[in-house]
Amino acid sequence: MTALGSETLALGAGRGPGRRRVMSYRALAETIAARPPEGRLATRVIAVDGYSGAGKSFFARRLAADLGAEFINTDDLMPGWSGLAGSLALLAEWVLEPITAGDTARWHRYDWEQLRYREWVELGPCHALVVDGCAVGHRSLAPYLSLLVWVSAPATLRAKRLAQRFDWEMYEPHAAMWAAQESSLRSGDDVTTLADLIVDNGLPELAGVARFDPEKEFVYWENGRGQARVRTLI
Repeated sequence: MTALGSETLALGAGRGPGRRRVMSYRALAETIAARPPEGRLATRVIAVDGYSGAGKSFFARRLAADLGAEFINTDDLMPGWSGLAGSLALLAEWVLEPITAGDTARWHRYDWEQLRYREWVELGPCHALVVDGCAVGHRSLAPYLSLLVWVSAPATLRAKRLAQRFDWEMYEPHAAMWAAQESSLRSGDDVTTLADLIVDNGLPELAGVARFDPEKEFVYWENGRGQARVRTLI
């Protein structure tokens, strides 16, 4: 069994809920794979949540690759720019409920250029599924999840990353509305208290830490809120 973390990062006290540590995506994948699915769930579902621009998609895709898991981004089934809340119900109905029951998931793919649904997509039973998207850690989806990851970054850095997106020209007119939807969904639903793993993706200077390779490793909070369950991964 792989232990969580190989190096304590001495970055000063009082900057967060605990000590920062480094872990590789491969080590996390091996640890997840060694655990059976939660309870009655036929598929391990790993949800990667965070505000827009936090870097959750990079984290989710890297983890899925090392885990050999299927991957879905909720943008693929979201019903347009005003549909963040609606996407959670669709994610549960079309994907999470059938896949965790051992059945085939089937969802309608949304075309962001045409602003309408296009083809149906199917995903058969699988050992693991990584779900990437805003608010996928919402309490309404908790019964389907085996692991919840929260990816954090400061608002200023998230804004900078968003402005560098390939689709920012299309995104920008809707950015304020999108942020309002995120805030509304997260009101009274503090995902960090539920998360099994809180990733710190907001310190560019971490790239200079000895042995820290952002392509293969990530930084997480060792003793943060919501970390009680993560200890079962060790």
